[in-house]
Amino acid sequence: MEYWQVAAGQGARDYSDIFLRFGVMLVGDGTPGSFSENKGQYRRQGRHAHIVRFAEQVSEDDDIVILKRPHHRQWEIQAVGRVAGDYEYLAQFDDVEGWDIRHCRRVEWVRPSSSVITNGLSIGAFKRVSNRSIRDQAIRVLDEGDKVEPVDIPGPARDISDEDLIETLIGSGLRPGDAETVIQTIWRGRRLATWYSRFGRDLGEHEIRTFSDSAYPIGDRVVRTEDQDRVEEDRSRFVSGCLPTWSRA
Repeated sequence: MEYWQVAAGQGARDYSDIFLRFGVMLVGDGTPGSFSENKGQYRRQGRHAHIVRFAEQVSEDDDIVILKRPHHRQWEIQAVGRVAGDYEYLAQFDDVEGWDIRHCRRVEWVRPSSSVITNGLSIGAFKRVSNRSIRDQAIRVLDEGDKVEPVDIPGPARDISDEDLIETLIGSGLRPGDAETVIQTIWRGRRLATWYSRFGRDLGEHEIRTFSDSAYPIGDRVVRTEDQDRVEEDRSRFVSGCLPTWSRA
C-alpha cells in the first residue's frame, strides 16, 4: 500500500470542491491526450513524471491519497481517500478554472471532522508520502472523519454553434444586440488564443491577462442589464480558458 499527496490548484485557483463533489482526483496537463494511448510521449518529458506515477503506479482499492492545500508555511489536509478506480481520461475536466486536468482516478473521500494543519507534505501536483506522522494522520482521518457522498460526473459538454449561444444569452436576459457583441468578443478571444499558442510562449500569464483585458473587455461592451453581473462573473473564467495550457502550468 502506498500513500500519495495530491494538490487541487494553486494560489487563488482551488478546485478541491471538484475532487470532493465528484469523488475523483485529477492531474494535468491533459493536452497530449490519454496516457494509455500516448505513453511514449508522456515518458519522454520529465515534466510529465507525475502523470506517469498517477497512471501506472497507483493501486486501486489499496492506496491512500491525501488532498492538500497550502496553509501559510504549513499544509491543510482537506480530505483523505482510498483509490477506488483505474486510470481514466475524461474530457469533462478539460477546463477546470483554466486548468486541463483530464487524467482521473475515482477516490472515496473522507473529510476530517476538524481542521488538520500539518508539516511534512511538499509542493507538487502528485507525489508519494513517506512521512510516518503524515501517514498516521491520514489513517485517523479515514477512521474518524466524515465520508463524502459523490454525485455523478456529468457527461461531456456538447458543442454549440455561435447562433445557439446567441439564443441562449437572449433567453437569459441579454438584449439581441448585446448578445451579438458578446459573440464578437469571443471571436476576438479565439484569435488571440490562437496567436498566443503559436507565438506567445515567452510571455507570462500576467502579461497575457493584461493584454486580454484590454483586447476584449466583455463587461465594458455590454449594456448593463440585471443579468450582466453573471456575464462579468464568468469573464475571468473565459480569459483563463483562452490561455494556452502551457501558460497555466
